[in-house]
Amino acid sequence: MSRAERLIDSDNTVVEVARTLGVRSSNNLREAIVSAAVARVQNWMRQLDFTPRTLDEIHHLVLNKTGVRIMRLTQDHDLASASSIIRNMNPALPVQLALEFGRTTEALVIQRSDADPKSCSRFVAIIDARADRRRRAWFAERHEPSHLLIGDPGANAIWRRTRRHRPEPIEQVVDSVASALGFWQPVVQPVLSICLSNCPYTLEALEETRQQVAPDASKEASFRAFIEMIKRPLVLLWVADGCRREDEAPGGDPQRSMALRARKVLINSTAKCDAISIWPNFQIPPHSAIHLARADSGRRVFVQTDDLDTWASERHGSLASCQVRVIARGSWATIEPF
Repeated sequence: MSRAERLIDSDNTVVEVARTLGVRSSNNLREAIVSAAVARVQNWMRQLDFTPRTLDEIHHLVLNKTGVRIMRLTQDHDLASASSIIRNMNPALPVQLALEFGRTTEALVIQRSDADPKSCSRFVAIIDARADRRRRAWFAERHEPSHLLIGDPGANAIWRRTRRHRPEPIEQVVDSVASALGFWQPVVQPVLSICLSNCPYTLEALEETRQQVAPDASKEASFRAFIEMIKRPLVLLWVADGCRREDEAPGGDPQRSMALRARKVLINSTAKCDAISIWPNFQIPPHSAIHLARADSGRRVFVQTDDLDTWASERHGSLASCQVRVIARGSWATIEPF
């Protein structure tokens, strides 16, 4: 079990949520909570004799059952109208949306003081979809009702904030719930299987699947969910220029260690079981085709066979030997053992 999972299992809020859902195990609580949330949604479907055909149908079901209404902000002037609506819903709430969303907050959930307990809009989730936050808004709209679905103790407060970076254990668990519901496997898996059969490269199949089932979702959120539906080992990288963490700190010298790095690393469960490990911020070796793909800005696909023992950490030496195929396009790359 990873350190992150141990932290989740020992977190008081996570433990309380698990207990509320009837989870008896004290290990792998993230997985157990996700399973309980999925089972709850499946039960709603059975009660309604409803089989969703699209991800939007799943989303609308969860919104209705959790009593969440979505309000998406797409332009600056939406802040004023949203503030007016909030004051009418709950006059005692001193919300300054421009200040809230001007920092790191990307979503707010407000409880309506005038709502009927059985209303399908007891809560309003205000999602900031302006400028570069637009690509994360799709997932934020799934994250907020997931809090209410699992009975997060903090979700019953008069309001709650969700920030872009969510290191808190309960937020990581809710992200996993939102991913399972947002990318509902019975809807996604058939499309993904066809795309994997028809596309020459896994990277193209992932993008084609995203375009068909969730074109408004970000690549990171989509790909993170999709690779768990692929049973063979798969590592996915998003690369960008960056420096070592210590050089980002005050007093550091970023240029000293600036290089092309794996800024996001997505590893599916099968690859983890095979102990294939590339950690975030790993420096991409100069010989890798990933450099060529990044310079090409996504116009072509670059394919290369490699051995991970040629990938050396700046401090920890080479990775364990593993023959892989690297497929890269733009800033994304897949690494697949063969």
